[in-house]
Amino acid sequence: MPIRVAAVYHERERERERESAQQETKKRSDAGAPVDQDASREELKKRSEQGETVIKGGTGGKSLEAQENLAKGRSKGGQSGQT
Repeated sequence: MPIRVAAVYHERERERERESAQQETKKRSDAGAPVDQDASREELKKRSEQGETVIKGGTGGKSLEAQENLAKGRSKGGQSGQT
């Protein structure tokens, strides 16, 4: 019986790890998307220049382009290119 308990425990751990990886992937795929999907690019530019974060993951950028670049870098953070 103890072997079976250990197997169930490890299976649950693997499931938690898969869920965690899926959540992290979703966060990365959201990065770089406009916060307001209906806003025009010009409107997003104006709002970003006023200090508002208009791109998910672009916190700290002073322009729309800066926020897009920040989001792109953050979505790649921690990826080494090796599996």
